[in-house]
Amino acid sequence: MPSIWLPRLMSATYGSTGFVSSWTTSGISWSKCRMDQIYNSATLTIVNADTCCSNACIPGIEPDTRRSIQHDETICGIRYITTQSDPISEILRTNWSTRGWTYQEVFLSSRCLVFTNYQSYFQCKSDVWCEDSCSNGGGMEEQNMCVGNALCHLPELHPEMERCSFYQFVDAVEAFSRRLTLETDSLWAFTGVTKAFQPQFPDGFTWGLPIGNIDAALPWKPRKCVSGLRAGLHAAILDSDMIRLPFPSWSWVSWGGGVQFDTKCEDVKGLVEWHQPTQYAVNTADPFSAPWDELTDQLVEKCHSLTVMDERALGFLRFTAASAVLEVEAMDSDFIKNCPSADPCLLAHIRTHAGKDLGFIQVTSSWLQSHDRKKCEFILLSTKIENEESETCRQDWVWERGLGVSRGIEHMDGCKHQSTYNIMLIDWKEGPHCTVATRVGITQINKKDWEELESTSKLIVLG
Repeated sequence: MPSIWLPRLMSATYGSTGFVSSWTTSGISWSKCRMDQIYNSATLTIVNADTCCSNACIPGIEPDTRRSIQHDETICGIRYITTQSDPISEILRTNWSTRGWTYQEVFLSSRCLVFTNYQSYFQCKSDVWCEDSCSNGGGMEEQNMCVGNALCHLPELHPEMERCSFYQFVDAVEAFSRRLTLETDSLWAFTGVTKAFQPQFPDGFTWGLPIGNIDAALPWKPRKCVSGLRAGLHAAILDSDMIRLPFPSWSWVSWGGGVQFDTKCEDVKGLVEWHQPTQYAVNTADPFSAPWDELTDQLVEKCHSLTVMDERALGFLRFTAASAVLEVEAMDSDFIKNCPSADPCLLAHIRTHAGKDLGFIQVTSSWLQSHDRKKCEFILLSTKIENEESETCRQDWVWERGLGVSRGIEHMDGCKHQSTYNIMLIDWKEGPHCTVATRVGITQINKKDWEELESTSKLIVLG
């Protein structure tokens, strides 16, 4: 299902999978790097939403290419006819809405014309129209219509919406992560979206996470464990070189079954000390086969075949965090069987060595078998701040364009709304430059419970 890009002076982009161009650079399709430019430059994106075949015709163009589900009845001489389903419900049932590459078609396009087996819909940045009814001009906010859960979240379109930039970005991540995409394409299919958010996150992104909000972005959780961690490699382009890297365990891109965030606005206070990523000289042809050499001028002059990359680009985060050892025990299998959200993962108890129960954590069954019990290491990431007001913690209001706009609640240090900690369960493995930690799971713990533990400060390289 190819897409065809035409410049703005011409007419349209035809899309059903998101692939636009056929020529490649270093084995990577040129279009994968330029999706934001392609769809932003299109006057109209035409979507054939109900087909999974590239040669299928557009429904409604030729006779007998649509399914009619409307019913009519004449009562007292007046003919009545049923309306079609609302656009959002109809589109969410199509093949097009399940594919990863198609998400940025609607996210980035200024106008979309969507054809389904029942009727067609037109969406621009302010309204949605369909064949069997007329818009009342109320806009998408009033009609609750936004194809793909994307366009209506951009602040330049609807600045009056009380959503922080991180909330808007996380909405896009959650919607995209539920879609199907090839493992090797999972980050490329989202690159156009991160480019659209670049003005809101000037520090940039690393593996699908905004660097400036990384404390808030790390505590994602699996929506379901059907697919689990991706085993494939991501192909990154570095100038004229290509390097294939495993997906880091700390990024939501590494998970194949959809993710969700408990905290969607900037109500997270980081508790780790971040370090600048170390730079290494890496052999791009086989980056993980031999130890990396820390970058020196002599090394660069000596080895022209090596490429300079920092740890973050290679999939590693370096920071100092508080660490504590706790016991993790898988819950009874009968309980798990009656808990669909945990299947096929395991829900495990977290306990101190003295037996005090601190909560639960979701882990994969490949890491912890039923009835297993392990001593494990947890690291303290951040404080989860409850979005509640009190006498000391109040809304911070500013005036913009004559309107009062809330910048959120200004919390005092140590207030009662900061009683929950985000902690990460980690495991260890040998990496190409040091022993690295890997993410096993994320959970919350009571602040007082953590402060009662025996913890130590530790340098972590998380991969």
